[in-house]
Amino acid sequence: MNESNKRVTQFGLIFIVAAVILYFFIAGQKQPSSHSANIRSKAADSIDSALQSELITLKASLDTEPHNINAIIRIANIYYDSNRSNEAIEYYEQAMGLQPDNPSILTDCAVMYHNVGEDDRALTYLDKAINIKPDLAQAYFNKGIILMSAKGDTDAAIATWREYIKINPESEQALYMEQQINAILEGH
Repeated sequence: MNESNKRVTQFGLIFIVAAVILYFFIAGQKQPSSHSANIRSKAADSIDSALQSELITLKASLDTEPHNINAIIRIANIYYDSNRSNEAIEYYEQAMGLQPDNPSILTDCAVMYHNVGEDDRALTYLDKAINIKPDLAQAYFNKGIILMSAKGDTDAAIATWREYIKINPESEQALYMEQQINAILEGH
């Protein structure tokens, strides 16, 4: 393959990954087992006033109940939804101190680590989540995104997404994902 064809193929792969991410961001389909719907763009980076008030209340409650896992996770989720990755990580890590084997917390924290460029740590957390709960589809989806976009490992990403499809074969996301995998394979 000449250099021009390689560039076209690389661009095609990047375009497909971006399309998959955009599709899931727009679809907003969340898995019930995990807060993370997808690996998000940097679009929502501020916290509205209602959530600011909720954050203040939740943080104040931690003064009297520092091990209130629900408050800790809610704070982390607010930061997650607002693309405040470092703050989200702080609270997800605190939650993992209380529930180290909670696959949903691991998955959400992994997304935040990916957002700040700590992809190896993100993959470690996703692998741990998958080992704890092998049917956690969202962990496979997120792992595939990181393998493809950050590591450039198309084959591993496809294999990981196929695991997602096995878990949720009838979901809209699985059907779309299968189309994207086929497009990637046709481009090789």
